[in-house]
Amino acid sequence: MIRPAEQEDVPQIIELLKLCNLYNPQLDYSEWSHPMLVMDASGVIVGMTQVILARPYAYMTEICVHPDWQNKGITSALLTEVESILKDCGISAWCGLATELNENSIDRMKHKGGIEFKRGVALMRYI
Repeated sequence: MIRPAEQEDVPQIIELLKLCNLYNPQLDYSEWSHPMLVMDASGVIVGMTQVILARPYAYMTEICVHPDWQNKGITSALLTEVESILKDCGISAWCGLATELNENSIDRMKHKGGIEFKRGVALMRYI
């Protein structure tokens, strides 16, 4: 189930970010200024995304899925949900940073259309 993150999710979110090599120990993950969604599998956080709402486009700060839960459609489900929120806010695109570590995910997103990627720099998805 995809839902907004709650304060009690913070320890699991931190562990998920560590597993996905996205954790930064210098940051405080206990407060969010923008929407953060989690994929909750019976009380276990297996995926998350956060996006900074802005116009003309939003900025996705993180999207990650637990390694044991990858290739099960969770990233797509999180993207669908966050893009619905963005559309409701009148935002028609989002961008984020990507590296070669994200190549498989980027290739899958390219097949769905609406994405531009400049290697090692940024990606832009039009919704």
